[in-house]
Parts: sequence; structure tokens; C-alpha cells
Amino acid sequence: MKLIIPIVIAIVALQLQANAQSPVKVEEEHKWLQQYVGEWNVTSETKMEPGAEPTKTTSTESVRPIGPLWVLAEGSANADGKPFRSVLTLGYDPEEESLVGTWIDSATPYLWTFAGKLDEAKKVLTLETEGPKWGVVGTKAKYREQHEFVNPNHRTTASSIQNDDGTWFTFLRTECHRKN
Repeated sequence: MKLIIPIVIAIVALQLQANAQSPVKVEEEHKWLQQYVGEWNVTSETKMEPGAEPTKTTSTESVRPIGPLWVLAEGSANADGKPFRSVLTLGYDPEEESLVGTWIDSATPYLWTFAGKLDEAKKVLTLETEGPKWGVVGTKAKYREQHEFVNPNHRTTASSIQNDDGTWFTFLRTECHRKN
């Protein structure tokens, strides 16, 4: 571990020097992500299987910019009497022409990595990934998240898992309202 930190610092220093000579271009997708920045009240409904009664949760999310290229969202909730924390990063990779992100939370040991695109209207961001299939140890499943900005102060998210037959089951829906 002691060796890794100086290597990472050296790589970042070299990248900063290279960027000073040819700065990173801020793309339209980077600018689009900045609308996440702010403080949000979040209500969620989770259904772990079709036909099940949804579990409702309220939480908060604080989103801040990491320069003009990234946003970092920190969530906090009390789920079933237990504290729950999450961290979401979102950015744009111009080489891959893809919006990218990561997710970690206090309930699972898995680092989720996402990639996706905006729709033509620039209102819905669809991110896809593969990760552990709940309830089936050692098995992976495909997941999809769709983030929609209804207006500047209201956004929604739908998180889905792909079933074995190729259909999608939405297990989580959130409504996010900007705090005043």
C-alpha cells in the first residue's frame, strides 16, 4: 500500500503537467451532469419481486461537483432501522463517448461500475452494468438505471434487473426533489 500512493501521486502529477499543455475539454455531457449538484430529498420504493408490496424509504442526497468533469453524490438513509450510506460518482469519458459512474454503499461489498448514454432529448441518462444477482451466490446479472430530469428541481431514477427471459424488472424507483 505504501508503494501505491506515491505511484498514484506521480501519475496525477504527470497528468496535471500534460493537461497544463493541452487542457481537458469540458464536453456538453460534463455540463449536463452539473444539474445534479445540490441538496435533495429522496423518496424510494423498493420491490424485490413482482407482486410484492413496496418498501418505502426517505433519504437525503448531497451532490457536489468535482471540478467541471465529475459529480459526487453522497446519500444517507435509515433503512429498516439501520443507517445506510452511499456514494455515486458520475462523469463523461470522451474517448469512450460514454457517461460513466461508480456506486458503493454501506450494505454491500461490491463496487458497481456503470456506462451509458443520454437520450436524444438530453433528459434521460441510461446507465448499464453487470453485478451480483441477489439471492444467487456467484451469479451475475445485468442491471440498468434510468435517471430522468423532470425539471431542474425534480428528478427520478428507475433501477432494473434483467430477468433470465430477457425482460426487465424494476425493483427501485426514486423521486428526488431539490431542497429549497
